[in-house]
Amino acid sequence: MAAAGMVEEGTIREHVLKAGRWRDSVVHAILTASGRHASQATDTGV
Repeated sequence: MAAAGMVEEGTIREHVLKAGRWRDSVVHAILTASGRHASQATDTGV
């Protein structure tokens, strides 16, 4: 995921029940060129 410009945000514990076992999910975010989260970027480029 890092090669795609994503960073690990955290882990959701026991998120999905699969084959009778609870599985964790890892949450990733995509960063803009400035290193900020894409959700924090504005049209002004800040």
